[in-house]
Amino acid sequence: MKNKPCGGYDSRTIAHFKIKLLAERVILIEKTEMEKDSFPLKEECADFETCKKKEAFALYDANAAMDLEHLRAIEAALCRCENGTYGLCEICGVKIDINRLEKHPSFSQCVPCHKAYISSGKRIIRGSNLRVTA
Repeated sequence: MKNKPCGGYDSRTIAHFKIKLLAERVILIEKTEMEKDSFPLKEECADFETCKKKEAFALYDANAAMDLEHLRAIEAALCRCENGTYGLCEICGVKIDINRLEKHPSFSQCVPCHKAYISSGKRIIRGSNLRVTA
């Protein structure tokens, strides 16, 4: 029996990437929980403004924000797996190179579109359709 094409790739390939995305999501959630549990709360610092850990808090907050964006990219990719658009560039609709997806399964743009998007003065944060103006 032939696998039904989905997003430019057959269902077996989509299942492979879905497993990768789910595993990546679990690792990211566990990492976030470990960091959250091991990092003291701001309230534990008597005077936060002069606390030596102030810079550490800022770094933790920045990393937490990046992890959240990455988690959103994973969730978006999982949705694309379900709706049949996974593996297709969100800009031009061309099939994304499988090697690109192997390295970054949450990406939603082909290399040419990604490069064009970057050169337009914007950038992508760790994956699919998460944009920040430069």
